[in-house]
Amino acid sequence: MNEFLIPAEKYRYQAQTAHYLRYAVAFVDLDGLKRINDTLGHETGDRALIEAASVLKESFRQSDVLGRLSGDEFSVFISHTDENEASGIRQRVQQHLDTCNAQSGRQYSLCLSIGIVSGSSVDNVTIEALLKQADALMYEQNVPKPITKNTQPRPARKQKRQWPEED
Repeated sequence: MNEFLIPAEKYRYQAQTAHYLRYAVAFVDLDGLKRINDTLGHETGDRALIEAASVLKESFRQSDVLGRLSGDEFSVFISHTDENEASGIRQRVQQHLDTCNAQSGRQYSLCLSIGIVSGSSVDNVTIEALLKQADALMYEQNVPKPITKNTQPRPARKQKRQWPEED
């Protein structure tokens, strides 16, 4: 997680010193990775992770910070934006997902759940705290996805991610 937190905190600090910057943090979950691993093998699961990362990379700007937190979880620090732009961000991600899933010969369809929260230079909130909020929002908004090619609807997430206590 430090591979994401360190550069994201750097950008947050720059926002604080600029005294005007708004930003957002996204928590992204690759839906159905366990099912892909269990039914198609871990090599295919690894390919799904790489494809998910590519979809996210294509969906965000070079100035945004993208990182894999663990397992099937990714995070993005989105500079110069706020949660009001979340629907546009989700649409961009969905367009790239649709393009990826439209490729012929696929054994599975990628599906991502996303929670997005905003912060600003006047906030004294850590990236980790914003990630917790984005994760909770993603969890609250998570509804079973429709059945698509070679997939089944995502089961409800059994429990929220366990975050370490802040100092």
